Amino acid sequence: MKYFYEDEKCIQAECEYCGTILDIPKWRCAKVQGGYTLNVGSQCYACGHISNVIVRGNSLLVDSEVGDLYEEASPSQPEVKKKNNNVLIFTVVGILAFICICCPLIYSSSNTVSKNINKPDARAATEICKDAVKDRLKSPSTAEFPNVLAKNVIDENTFSLDSYVDSENGFGAMLRANFHCKVKYLSKGKWELISMLIY
Repeated sequence: MKYFYEDEKCIQAECEYCGTILDIPKWRCAKVQGGYTLNVGSQCYACGHISNVIVRGNSLLVDSEVGDLYEEASPSQPEVKKKNNNVLIFTVVGILAFICICCPLIYSSSNTVSKNINKPDARAATEICKDAVKDRLKSPSTAEFPNVLAKNVIDENTFSLDSYVDSENGFGAMLRANFHCKVKYLSKGKWELISMLIY
């Protein structure tokens, strides 16, 4: 892929086969002389081509069979194979970051939320659902919810909320996402998040 643009969170690269501009998260990239290598190959959604390298200019060469990086040799020096240990370091750090950040959200052993809300009512359930939605947004401080209340579903302690949230994405544009949330009041200010779906 050809380097196009970058900001603090992603690199934009152009597919050399179809010209589509792709957004590649920086955590998937390791900087090398003349461009970036990708820890995980990136596939163009338009043509399906998979690439492991983002080239900035013509100074990065890749052995397509082995995938090792080479530095362009000057006329006075023979071509020297140069391995990049940073790729391994970034890969390990990326995997550890994923495990530390994402796995607790996915595999949390308890979905209980402690709040200083001691009685099960629609307003309290609505606040619990809003907090759960905010925890899953890129910019939770920009979240705007409509004025709606959760409804009792099965019993007086179980509530459901179907609504939407407007919030900024990573580029600062306001987007709307629908969500479904179901919570249950347990006791002494503890609520259980039964289900959460943002779509």
